[in-house]
Amino acid sequence: MENDFRHAIIYDMPKPELVLSNTTSFFIGGIEKTFQRAEKLGFKHLELVTYRWTDPSEILRWKEKYGINVAGIHLSQWWGKTLWQEFPNMHNMLEKIFVFVWAFYLGDAAKNPGLELAEKLPPSNPYLLVHTNVIADMGWETFEQLTKQFHAVIENLPYHEGYPQYFWNPVEMKRELEKRNLKAGIVFDHAHFQPTQKQFPNLDLLETYRQITPEVLHISYSNFGIHTLPNKKEQEELKTLLKIHAPRYIVLETNPLVSIKKGKKLLEEIISEALG
Repeated sequence: MENDFRHAIIYDMPKPELVLSNTTSFFIGGIEKTFQRAEKLGFKHLELVTYRWTDPSEILRWKEKYGINVAGIHLSQWWGKTLWQEFPNMHNMLEKIFVFVWAFYLGDAAKNPGLELAEKLPPSNPYLLVHTNVIADMGWETFEQLTKQFHAVIENLPYHEGYPQYFWNPVEMKRELEKRNLKAGIVFDHAHFQPTQKQFPNLDLLETYRQITPEVLHISYSNFGIHTLPNKKEQEELKTLLKIHAPRYIVLETNPLVSIKKGKKLLEEIISEALG
């Protein structure tokens, strides 16, 4: 990887804006708590994973009350399925446990209030984020309609055997969009890409990132747990990625046990060192 760093090209790019995800307080206080923390710590933007019971009018009220922009809405893990239809698709014990959590808190994306919230906000902002498997679940025709109604973005999944290439290979994901002439942005999750790299060592991180030029970058690693901060090696990789292309948003999507203040400080340092 050290040799790869020499090939990064620095452009005169605007610095990414930091976004706080409510995954950081998912089980401890709800969405208003995330607005409060964003205001306290100096975040200007949120990416929201809306609960089944979320009232969009409350989100709009908190948006005005705290002066925080809703940059993105992250839809849930599947579209139009029941828990028992989705359960067989889980690949390991951790996923099988969490599918019950997602079913309780989020339900299926087709019925999630996130769609109603997106309708009440300007069409260019927020972005509406869906995982690649959700697109396959809903069907490309339905996704095409979403791209006409909202600013849709798609996020890569970790590699799993039997998945189509565009599920886990961001370059194929972009090609699939271009082939279908769909206007949708790319969300790159570095931690989701790592299992893909282990399976396919020739799939280069820097070249992949250079080709997809993502609009959004998720910070949610898996060091001794899920949705943690990047370790030292990953921090250096992030600096190099930012020198290649600065996304519009960098989203802190860590778990509730990780210090938001620490995460924000780390990301600010990484951005400063990478882009000046």
